[in-house]
Amino acid sequence: MCPLCDRVCSYWKLSTACGTARASHLFDNPATVFFSIFMALWAAMFMEHWKRRQMRLNYEWDLTGFEDEEDHPRAEYEFRVMQKSLSKDQKLQHKTEKLSCRDRLPAYMTNIVMMLLMIGVTFAIVFGVILYRISTKAALHMSSNPITRNHVQLTVKTTAAIINLVVILILDEVYGAVARWLTVLVIQFGFVTLFVASFPLAPLFALLNNIIEIRLDAKKFVTELRRPVAARAKDIGIWYNILRGVAKVAVIINAFVISFTSDFIPRMVYQYMYSPDGSMHGFVNHTLSYFNVSHFQEGKETLDPLHLGYPVEICRYKDYREPPWSTTPYEISKEFWAVLAVRLAFVIVFQNVVMLMSDIVDWLIPDIPKDISLQIHKEKILLIDLFMKEEQVKLQFRESRLSTAAKENCSKSNNNNNSTTAHPRSRLHTDSTKSL
Repeated sequence: MCPLCDRVCSYWKLSTACGTARASHLFDNPATVFFSIFMALWAAMFMEHWKRRQMRLNYEWDLTGFEDEEDHPRAEYEFRVMQKSLSKDQKLQHKTEKLSCRDRLPAYMTNIVMMLLMIGVTFAIVFGVILYRISTKAALHMSSNPITRNHVQLTVKTTAAIINLVVILILDEVYGAVARWLTVLVIQFGFVTLFVASFPLAPLFALLNNIIEIRLDAKKFVTELRRPVAARAKDIGIWYNILRGVAKVAVIINAFVISFTSDFIPRMVYQYMYSPDGSMHGFVNHTLSYFNVSHFQEGKETLDPLHLGYPVEICRYKDYREPPWSTTPYEISKEFWAVLAVRLAFVIVFQNVVMLMSDIVDWLIPDIPKDISLQIHKEKILLIDLFMKEEQVKLQFRESRLSTAAKENCSKSNNNNNSTTAHPRSRLHTDSTKSL
């Protein structure tokens, strides 16, 4: 194999990387693809079952018809609004004061700067780890100990992985402290779903973390913290849409991770397009290009050309390039474009298939549990029956009042008729008396 760095690195045997290849095959194999699909479907099922659980809690806690009238402002917000209202003239104090965009601008700028700072820190650490790997590899190749030189790749990859783990743990604490007012759980959901193809053991560690955190939080709420003030809410609000968006983005990220950072696509392309017998025999040789050592630039050749005990004229390196004896030496070969086309096609197919399967899961699982739906339907029927009975009682009461009023009117009209017939007789009697 060709040297891994300029000058200080020498030629090496590919067989020395077999141990690292076996270890990486635990995570870079066809099962990773199906595990990523499973995790995407798990995220969809998680969201659907959360909606079912939410509807059950709404029914049990009598929040079915509850609507959030207004958001509960924070104490800092109320204090700033009070200060702003007190600074106004007496004429405007009767109006309701609200924070304007100008008042919110410093907070918005602080959030944006913090986000950019965190992103910059992440990229700086990634760049630092890359520099560490390059410098450490060069330093180990310059070592006089043959055992150290033979295990350069294992040492560099192991230490870099440990550094990455420590950095992730530190940044997780930092980001958790910054985003404590949101939830750490949402960040954890993002880690589990977004990078499951890179580290398939992430869901297991997240499960163990949640089991421990549940017990620790229970102890805190029981023995150390005051009882929190409860606020009525029918759901988790905007966080459901955020979790759903993270699940959608996770499908795209996992598709790119599988396609561009693993050997799944190159293996598949070789097996179905270039393998003479449809097997994986010869795959490693297919992924390695040729380099003539006499074509090294001035000052780039190795200092120890006889490190393997014999002179090397042609070395191999991992890439899809034309050999030095072709008409276009060291140019990108057609195999590279074939693999790239299949990678992009895989991203599109994987994304659409997984999202279609997620939509099917969303359609198959009802949002409301069947027993809760039946209970709500029964309660609606009972309410309708009660309403109809009340209306019937009111109607009967009105009819009884109308009938009573009609009877009273009839009796009054009879009395009026009797009085009308009696009056002429009295007049005749009076007239006859007067005439007499």
